[in-house]
Parts: sequence; structure tokens; C-alpha cells
Amino acid sequence: MNLFTKFEQNVLNEFCENDVAKQVIPEYEEKYEYLPQTLNNPVKDFFYWIKGEIYDLQALNDCFLGRERLIKRKAKLENKKKNDQSTLDKLSQGKKTLGTIFKGESAKQVTMTNLSNSIATAERDIELYDKILAMVESYIGKNVIPEFKEQKEKFYYKI
Repeated sequence: MNLFTKFEQNVLNEFCENDVAKQVIPEYEEKYEYLPQTLNNPVKDFFYWIKGEIYDLQALNDCFLGRERLIKRKAKLENKKKNDQSTLDKLSQGKKTLGTIFKGESAKQVTMTNLSNSIATAERDIELYDKILAMVESYIGKNVIPEFKEQKEKFYYKI
């Protein structure tokens, strides 16, 4: 028997002048000894529910942020390809750039070859990013959002 139960029992005995027949709840310690352990805190349940909802929304937000990162990487590659293409065009026309002012003809040819390889690699990577983005957007649109919506609707209709 814990201290609180003893105190309650003593208060009841004092109030009833130690007469068990006058007690409203004579079996206090048997019935209510484990009452504090069986009660749950609704604020705690509410806290965990809200925390779960926040995690769900953060996961959905992370999904969209991942898509945005892919778009930024693709834009960066497109920008690099555009810059390399303009540099290659200048070199093929015989113009000088800051990187080729002090280079000879053979070094310019090597630079032009490297730029063409870089452009080809960038084009291939851009195509792959397009495919990846199409897959991600399809997955988000067909699986993630409907599943998220369905789970939330089920839960809220339960309430």
C-alpha cells in the first residue's frame, strides 16, 4: 500500500469515526489501489498524436524537397552545359577565352575535346534526371499523396 492510499484510508477512518459501517467506500484499498496505474493522461496521448502528425507532414514535405533538389541539380547541369557549349563555340570560331589566352593550338584542341565530352556527359545526365524526375513525380502523385490522404481521412473519420 502506498503512502497516498494510507493517507486516504486514514482520512476516511477519521471522518467516519473509525466505524466501518459509516464508510461510503469500505474496500478502498482493494478496489482503488491500482487506480493511478490504470488511468492514462489524455494530454500525453494528444501530445503523441500531434507529434505523429507533425512527423507525417515533415515526411511529406521531405518528399517534395527531394523533388526540388533533383530539379535544382538538373538546372545546374543545364547551366553547365550551356556555359561549356558557349565556350566550345568561341573556341571553334577561333576566339580567345580567359582559359585559353596563354594556351597553344594543341592545348586548345584538348580543351575543345574535353568540353565536347563534358557536354555529351551533361546531355546524358540531363536525360537521366528527366527520367528520374518523371518517376519521382509519378510515384509522389500516384502513391504518396493518395496514401497520405487516405490514412488521414480514415483517422479523422474515426474521430
